[in-house]
Amino acid sequence: MQGTHTSISLVSLTVTVYMAVQGLAPSFWGPLSDSRGRRLTFIGTFAVYLSANIGLALSKSFAALMVFRALQAAGSAATISVGEFSPRLWG
Repeated sequence: MQGTHTSISLVSLTVTVYMAVQGLAPSFWGPLSDSRGRRLTFIGTFAVYLSANIGLALSKSFAALMVFRALQAAGSAATISVGEFSPRLWG
């Protein structure tokens, strides 16, 4: 990529990291939601996801981009493991 001085293969690596973490993170969030509750887990993972997106926007190096991309995937993976939205969750 011309603007970031990064090759296409390195940019593709960010997608690979995202998919790998997206696949592994539910095995962590699922048991946590069983022991601590879905609401607390969902709020915590939303905070991780939000922080990762801010970090992605402000990242200056490719290494930081990779780390924040992995955190973004970990935060968004809660939707898979915690389950569907339920009004009882917030009431």
